[in-house]
Amino acid sequence: MGNYNIRFKIANNTAERKAIYAFRYKIYVQEMGKTIADVDHDNQLLKDHRDDDSVQFYLEDDEGVFACLRTFFSGDKPFTAEEIEDYGLEKFLDFKKDAICLSGKLMIDAKKRNSSALGILLGSAYKYGRERGVQFDFCNCAPSLVQLYEMLGYRRYKDNITDDDVGYRVPLVSVLEDVQHYQFIKSPFYRYAKDLPNDTTSADWFAKNFKVKIRHIFRNLVDEEVIWKYFSNTLGDYGIPLLEGFTEKEKEALMAQGTLIGVKKGKSITNRGNWGESLYIILAGKVEVFIHKNDKEFSLGYLGRGQVFGLSAFVNALELANTVAIKNTELLEISKFSYQRLSKKNPTLTHKLNLNLLKILSKRFSHVTDRWVNSLKQKK
Repeated sequence: MGNYNIRFKIANNTAERKAIYAFRYKIYVQEMGKTIADVDHDNQLLKDHRDDDSVQFYLEDDEGVFACLRTFFSGDKPFTAEEIEDYGLEKFLDFKKDAICLSGKLMIDAKKRNSSALGILLGSAYKYGRERGVQFDFCNCAPSLVQLYEMLGYRRYKDNITDDDVGYRVPLVSVLEDVQHYQFIKSPFYRYAKDLPNDTTSADWFAKNFKVKIRHIFRNLVDEEVIWKYFSNTLGDYGIPLLEGFTEKEKEALMAQGTLIGVKKGKSITNRGNWGESLYIILAGKVEVFIHKNDKEFSLGYLGRGQVFGLSAFVNALELANTVAIKNTELLEISKFSYQRLSKKNPTLTHKLNLNLLKILSKRFSHVTDRWVNSLKQKK
């Protein structure tokens, strides 16, 4: 499909908005299996309280809507208290009224995900935001998508949050006039930003007030050997069962697919019933694993440095357990999309990975079975 079939649009009427809501339902509910409150299942529409006040960007071809993005501009209506807390907006409110926007509901049809469509949608939305005088664009995403957003030029700047509908999320911000950052990380937005007038005030203010950690590695800037050295130094003498039997080069190749995620004590990471999106390797800290039985939580125990969870992501299954950080924890997240890419690029490595996953699963289920048996014996 060539670009001439793609049409970028902004929804201007009820019918266009309804087509976007129907597309969202198809992707989020039918394809991804998300359990979301206040969904109109009868009409198969996914819409929330922010939609009527937001600008709806979308792409269509002769078959209809196949990608969408929603942006709420602060000049149109005030932020809610929840939005201010989730995104840490209190520090940004001294900027002019139109300086901030919140973007979300980014979705694209599976058949178009390897095309130029995403670039067309995001580039057009970026130019629209600059025309409106936006300086900061905020969003949040699943850990599996952090790497994509960071390559676009978004940055992590605050603690992560837990959304009741979609689970663990990472807040990010893009400073739209920070042309130097876009150039440095080779963002596709640089091609637009460099031709526009850019005031450095917002970029300088952000750099002064938010110390973005260097260890949030940009994959297009750092080679695999450097990444592996960081992780091996972090883990120290702790082994990683997932990497048993791997050569150094294979370890480097796998770990280079990952994204570093920090989780505060008490935060949920995976939620039972959601489709698995990511596998996690614990670099530091500890998590507790829970399952539900007869409306009660049953602890399966603790996982520490070098251990993994979120295995359902690699077998295309629903999460069977909840995981909670019981101390501040650092994770390496490997998304199922990275796993799929790796499967095509390096099938030998993927075969080793699958064998190790099976070993881990068998040991874990054996441990769980023993705990259940012991629990039953105690009741007798």
